[in-house]
Amino acid sequence: MKQDSNTPASVGVPLRSEDCLSKSEAKQMIEGFASSKVLMIGDIILDEYRWGTALGLSAETPTIVAKDDKTTVSIGGAGLYCRNMLALGGQVKFISLIGGDEFRRFAKSFRHKNLSKAFFEDKTRKTTVKSRFWVSGYKLLQWDQLDNRFISEELESQILAMIEKDLPEYDKLVVSDYRHGLISEGMAAKLVQVAKKHGKPIYVDSQVSQRAGNHRWYVGADFFCVNEREALTVDADFLNRSIPDSLAAITAELKAGTVLVKLGERGCSVMIDSKIVSVLPPPTEVRDTSGAGDAFFSVLSLAKGDLTEKHLAMANRWASLSTTIKGAQPPTLSMLFDSFPKR
Repeated sequence: MKQDSNTPASVGVPLRSEDCLSKSEAKQMIEGFASSKVLMIGDIILDEYRWGTALGLSAETPTIVAKDDKTTVSIGGAGLYCRNMLALGGQVKFISLIGGDEFRRFAKSFRHKNLSKAFFEDKTRKTTVKSRFWVSGYKLLQWDQLDNRFISEELESQILAMIEKDLPEYDKLVVSDYRHGLISEGMAAKLVQVAKKHGKPIYVDSQVSQRAGNHRWYVGADFFCVNEREALTVDADFLNRSIPDSLAAITAELKAGTVLVKLGERGCSVMIDSKIVSVLPPPTEVRDTSGAGDAFFSVLSLAKGDLTEKHLAMANRWASLSTTIKGAQPPTLSMLFDSFPKR
């Protein structure tokens, strides 16, 4: 492949997902996912979507009036990441936190044949719910029900005791931190310590959203998956450095085994065997990018063996498929296999 003159030589030519992974290789990888056992902890979020049709403006105030068409509620946040792993065939134990309100019943209804769940209930708080109002195809409003207080020391101790007991039975510990009170700075450090104690890799995906990054809480973790905004919170010069230099800086700062940076429509980059490997996503007609990061991370969390460009190609393809779905929903395996050219 001829090198693009605009691509730094130190990065190399970005690989196309189509050139890295065939349909038969994807099937083989999926078969391997079926034996992957992941213990995960993260913030469950209920995603409520209210769909309506615009009727016009109120006669009294400049308020949009809409007719309700339908309402859907799905498991999101770390729950969406969990659903992606289940859709890929993995086995997951999901540890999370719910409140003492009526929404806890919906969270408890989350079931799958490959899912074991431990939802700790705190009656003093609300379950995290994010409501989105779509009117005539446009997102009009997002209304969040949040309680970001950190959990009590007693509850934290109960959760850590469960992880300490169960982790030996799993391949890895994965953290999907949406910053809604489940994991404090002290608990994050303890999660890394427990993983090291049992010789299990710990993978971390922590969301920045409207707040400062907390990736340094997880210093020493084996794998970090960050987007560009999150990379900036660790390396303030991220945009001014080359990808190799920035990845090296972030890896050193976090004392990490591996750091992967997600670049949106430009794919992803990671250092493998002292070389930067960059893989582009397949061409996709994007409808909704919600949850694409969870879809991407789910593939890497189930992957066995050393990280390769084939894993990156699969992660890009699965994440791209998720963007073709309106609302935060995981793709299906039939969608995955149908996305490969028929030849």
